[in-house]
Amino acid sequence: MSNNDGFAKREEIDRLLETMGLQTVIFVGNSLGGSLALLLALENPDRIALVRSLDFRILSRYDQRLPAIDIPTLLIWGEEDPWVRLPVGRRLDRDLPHSTLRIIPHCGHAPQEELPEETAGLIIDWLA
Repeated sequence: MSNNDGFAKREEIDRLLETMGLQTVIFVGNSLGGSLALLLALENPDRIALVRSLDFRILSRYDQRLPAIDIPTLLIWGEEDPWVRLPVGRRLDRDLPHSTLRIIPHCGHAPQEELPEETAGLIIDWLA
Protein backbone atom coordinates (compact mmCIF):
# COMPACT_ATOMS: atom_id res chain seq x y z
CA MET A 1 0.00 0.00 0.00
CA SER A 2 1.45 3.29 -1.04
CA ASN A 3 0.48 5.73 1.72
CA ASN A 4 -1.45 6.14 4.95
CA ASP A 5 -4.60 7.56 3.42
CA GLY A 6 -7.52 5.30 4.34
CA PHE A 7 -9.37 6.01 1.10
CA ALA A 8 -6.37 5.14 -1.07
CA LYS A 9 -5.85 1.89 0.82
CA ARG A 10 -9.56 1.06 0.64
CA GLU A 11 -9.49 1.57 -3.11
CA GLU A 12 -6.38 -0.60 -3.45
CA ILE A 13 -7.99 -3.39 -1.42
CA ASP A 14 -11.20 -3.13 -3.42
CA ARG A 15 -9.21 -3.43 -6.67
CA LEU A 16 -7.32 -6.43 -5.28
CA LEU A 17 -10.58 -8.18 -4.37
CA GLU A 18 -11.91 -7.48 -7.87
CA THR A 19 -8.72 -8.77 -9.49
CA MET A 20 -8.83 -11.95 -7.41
CA GLY A 21 -12.52 -12.43 -8.25
CA LEU A 22 -13.55 -12.54 -4.59
CA GLN A 23 -17.22 -11.78 -4.16
CA THR A 24 -17.57 -11.99 -0.37
CA VAL A 25 -14.72 -11.95 2.11
CA ILE A 26 -14.20 -11.96 5.82
CA PHE A 27 -11.87 -9.06 6.48
CA VAL A 28 -9.78 -9.32 9.62
CA GLY A 29 -8.01 -6.09 10.50
CA ASN A 30 -6.42 -4.49 13.52
CA SER A 31 -6.16 -0.75 14.07
CA LEU A 32 -5.82 0.82 10.59
CA GLY A 33 -6.82 -2.52 9.04
CA GLY A 34 -10.02 -2.53 11.05
CA SER A 35 -10.82 0.96 9.87
CA LEU A 36 -10.28 -0.16 6.29
CA ALA A 37 -12.73 -2.99 6.93
CA LEU A 38 -15.27 -0.41 8.10
CA LEU A 39 -14.74 1.70 5.00
CA LEU A 40 -15.09 -1.33 2.75
CA ALA A 41 -18.24 -2.40 4.58
CA LEU A 42 -19.76 1.06 4.15
CA GLU A 43 -19.00 1.10 0.43
CA ASN A 44 -19.66 -2.60 -0.30
CA PRO A 45 -21.93 -3.96 2.44
CA ASP A 46 -22.68 -7.18 0.55
CA ARG A 47 -19.01 -8.01 0.19
CA ILE A 48 -17.38 -7.67 3.62
CA ALA A 49 -17.80 -9.34 6.98
CA LEU A 50 -15.51 -7.52 9.33
CA VAL A 51 -13.60 -8.57 12.36
CA ARG A 52 -11.77 -6.19 14.74
CA SER A 53 -11.40 -2.48 14.37
CA LEU A 54 -10.12 0.50 14.34
CA ASP A 55 -8.02 3.55 13.73
CA PHE A 56 -10.10 6.20 15.47
CA ARG A 57 -8.83 9.03 13.24
CA ILE A 58 -10.51 7.37 10.27
CA LEU A 59 -13.53 6.06 12.15
CA SER A 60 -14.44 9.46 13.56
CA ARG A 61 -15.24 10.66 10.03
CA TYR A 62 -17.84 7.91 9.64
CA ASP A 63 -19.32 7.33 13.08
CA GLN A 64 -22.75 8.61 11.99
CA ARG A 65 -22.86 5.97 9.25
CA LEU A 66 -21.99 3.00 11.47
CA PRO A 67 -25.62 1.92 11.97
CA ALA A 68 -25.82 1.42 8.20
CA ILE A 69 -23.31 -1.44 8.37
CA ASP A 70 -25.80 -4.28 8.35
CA ILE A 71 -23.41 -7.24 8.46
CA PRO A 72 -22.25 -9.50 11.28
CA THR A 73 -19.26 -7.90 12.98
CA LEU A 74 -16.90 -9.27 15.59
CA LEU A 75 -15.05 -6.71 17.68
CA ILE A 76 -12.15 -8.11 19.67
CA TRP A 77 -10.80 -5.68 22.23
CA GLY A 78 -7.87 -5.85 24.58
CA GLU A 79 -9.16 -4.78 27.99
CA GLU A 80 -5.95 -2.81 28.59
CA ASP A 81 -5.56 -1.27 25.12
CA PRO A 82 -3.68 1.99 25.79
CA TRP A 83 -4.27 3.46 22.31
CA VAL A 84 -7.92 2.75 21.62
CA ARG A 85 -9.64 2.45 24.98
CA LEU A 86 -12.38 -0.04 25.74
CA PRO A 87 -15.16 2.61 25.80
CA VAL A 88 -14.58 3.03 22.05
CA GLY A 89 -15.15 -0.69 21.57
CA ARG A 90 -18.30 -0.52 23.65
CA ARG A 91 -19.53 2.41 21.56
CA LEU A 92 -18.85 0.51 18.35
CA ASP A 93 -20.73 -2.47 19.75
CA ARG A 94 -23.66 -0.18 20.47
CA ASP A 95 -23.57 1.58 17.07
CA LEU A 96 -23.06 -1.46 14.83
CA PRO A 97 -26.42 -3.25 14.68
CA HIS A 98 -25.07 -6.81 14.29
CA SER A 99 -21.91 -6.65 16.35
CA THR A 100 -20.50 -8.92 19.00
CA LEU A 101 -17.89 -7.47 21.37
CA ARG A 102 -15.39 -9.86 22.93
CA ILE A 103 -13.04 -8.38 25.50
CA ILE A 104 -9.75 -10.11 26.26
CA PRO A 105 -8.54 -9.49 29.83
CA HIS A 106 -4.88 -8.58 30.41
CA CYS A 107 -4.45 -7.68 26.74
CA GLY A 108 -3.44 -4.47 25.01
CA HIS A 109 -3.78 -3.09 21.48
CA ALA A 110 -2.73 -6.15 19.46
CA PRO A 111 -4.62 -9.22 20.69
CA GLN A 112 -3.56 -11.23 17.63
CA GLU A 113 0.06 -10.80 18.72
CA GLU A 114 -0.29 -10.71 22.50
CA LEU A 115 -2.71 -13.63 22.88
CA PRO A 116 -2.91 -15.27 19.45
CA GLU A 117 -4.50 -18.55 20.55
CA GLU A 118 -7.28 -16.83 22.47
CA THR A 119 -7.86 -14.39 19.61
CA ALA A 120 -7.98 -17.20 17.04
CA GLY A 121 -10.41 -19.11 19.26
CA LEU A 122 -12.74 -16.12 19.44
CA ILE A 123 -12.69 -15.76 15.66
CA ILE A 124 -13.24 -19.49 15.06
CA ASP A 125 -16.13 -19.60 17.53
CA TRP A 126 -17.72 -16.54 15.93
CA LEU A 127 -17.42 -17.99 12.43
CA ALA A 128 -18.92 -21.35 13.46
